[in-house]
Amino acid sequence: MNESAIEAAPIKKPRQPNPVYDHLTRRRKWPSVRVAAKLCIALNLLGAIVLAAIWQPDAVVGNASTIHTAFPSVVTIELSLVMAIISPFISAAVAAVGTARFANDEALALLMLGKFTPATVVRGHFEAAVFRLRLLWVACFGLLLPLWVATTILASVIAVVFAGGGVGDVDLRLMLIVSVPLAGVIGFAALVGVILNWLAICIGIWSGLRTAKPSHSIAISLTGVLIVLVSISFLLYLAYGFGWSPPDILGILLKQFAVTLIAGAYPVIGFWLLRRAEARLSRPIDI
Repeated sequence: MNESAIEAAPIKKPRQPNPVYDHLTRRRKWPSVRVAAKLCIALNLLGAIVLAAIWQPDAVVGNASTIHTAFPSVVTIELSLVMAIISPFISAAVAAVGTARFANDEALALLMLGKFTPATVVRGHFEAAVFRLRLLWVACFGLLLPLWVATTILASVIAVVFAGGGVGDVDLRLMLIVSVPLAGVIGFAALVGVILNWLAICIGIWSGLRTAKPSHSIAISLTGVLIVLVSISFLLYLAYGFGWSPPDILGILLKQFAVTLIAGAYPVIGFWLLRRAEARLSRPIDI
């Protein structure tokens, strides 16, 4: 590379530290992001290994003993459902409380008098909320691989039973066949979960800056998350839960419509709420 090309190349500036993020996370050092990622990987591997080791499709004692070995898989699925439901509420509450408390802090007024823009403040709140919720991310993402193993086990058992066989007839080949589509379903569910928690954090930040009161912001953010969950449940029911069988084209269009709203509209709403939060910082906050 010649000297002219080197001179013409743009110089990447180092990212400037965010004062809001530094202020809100100054007392929270453990676990670090790296440690949280390692915990998530360990939880995935440990859970999957334990479920696979306990499951015994060819138990010599009989079908009752075999079914008992699948009980941990049922517990894993139930725990995953509980985490999927409560995680957006936790995300919204943590973001709302942290933002509302900081809105009452003199540090915010000093920041707004300085060179920091509303976008910098809102981004700092968002990054701080994501960091504060790192243990929640470990619990949620750490259940993905165990959930895949658990659903594969139960789906294989159900497939064999409905085919007229016994629980002991489940073999590795059947489980491999069943596991492929389940991986796609769990991946899509994980994507929906990420979108929900993203939107929940945005709702929490917006409500915290709007009210500057933790109790009011929690009530608003939790109500917003509840509305989002109800709307998503209605969309999924509309796409997949018909009591009648719609024509193939109509069914495909409805499913695409539901997926498009979940994957597209809700993130847009989150960005809009963040912009509203920035606009709220452009005028005085009632304290």
